[in-house]
Amino acid sequence: MRTKLMVVAASVLVICGCVASGVIVNEQQVQSFKRGETTEAQIISVLGAPTSRSNINGQRSISYAGVQAQTRAASFIPYIGGLVGGSDVRHSSYTFTFDSSGKLSNIASTEGATGTGYGFAAGGSTPQTEAQPRQPDTK
Repeated sequence: MRTKLMVVAASVLVICGCVASGVIVNEQQVQSFKRGETTEAQIISVLGAPTSRSNINGQRSISYAGVQAQTRAASFIPYIGGLVGGSDVRHSSYTFTFDSSGKLSNIASTEGATGTGYGFAAGGSTPQTEAQPRQPDTK
């Protein structure tokens, strides 16, 4: 009985540690789309409903944007989870633009991933990245 309770509790913690919003698209999903051939309906049949649509100066486009975050397992360790845990976030944004005949004319995309740490895992000793405006280390 106690083992069953532990399994249920662990499952709840793992499920609670995830969050997603929008539609995550990756490069493998769009490889079959061909400029000048693929239609908006074909893209929607593969990826589902877009998160946004636009029509600028008669040029139609659909976009898919999404984010997925997952808490690292170490975050759930009693007492020290807040010191050694963290989370990982993945995001993507794809915009498909169509010509006047309704065929795909352009694909613009951005994909990325970041991680965050809590307490000791926060990266206090991470070297400074020159491209980011940060305060200099005083250590």
